[in-house]
Amino acid sequence: MAKLTFHYAAMNAGKSAYLLLSAHNHKEERGLNVDLWSYCTDIIKSRVGISKWCESFKGINFITRYINDVDSWHLVKKIYIDEAQFLTKEQVLELTEMVDNHNIDVGCYGLRTDFKGNLFDGSKYLLAWADDLRHIESVDENGLNALFQIRMNNNQRVWSGNQIDIGHHYNTVSRKSFKLREAQEYVSD
Repeated sequence: MAKLTFHYAAMNAGKSAYLLLSAHNHKEERGLNVDLWSYCTDIIKSRVGISKWCESFKGINFITRYINDVDSWHLVKKIYIDEAQFLTKEQVLELTEMVDNHNIDVGCYGLRTDFKGNLFDGSKYLLAWADDLRHIESVDENGLNALFQIRMNNNQRVWSGNQIDIGHHYNTVSRKSFKLREAQEYVSD
């Protein structure tokens, strides 16, 4: 039975590595057809050095992409999505259609919250509509459960700016550290 699974974690927890390992197990080991998607890139790359080509889901309609392409949609058994926090509400709904009406497993990997502690739209609807929620654990520099990321500029915490701004440096922190309103000295590796 197909399901929609949301694997979420803070930055640097290994989400992309988990996705690539799962895709490898399904495609290479079991011979199943899998599709890989990410937000605005043509490659899913993990910090541990593994990578795989993918398609960008930015601005696409999954139903149109799969259902209207009668030659290939029925061959796909699993869809993996990296950076799932950037999905739109409509795209998450389309993914539920892929699961419910076409028996295609969907595994989404992404952040739960932004640098301000607010849910991303994609994460909000995945948390609401996914069949299975899985937290990928990681720890911060103090060994505490890392649930959040903070945006940094010149070793100072940034509290304002656009939700999506990929060019900044981020540190992964525990909830306790995240709640400290005053700038902390987080030194990057």
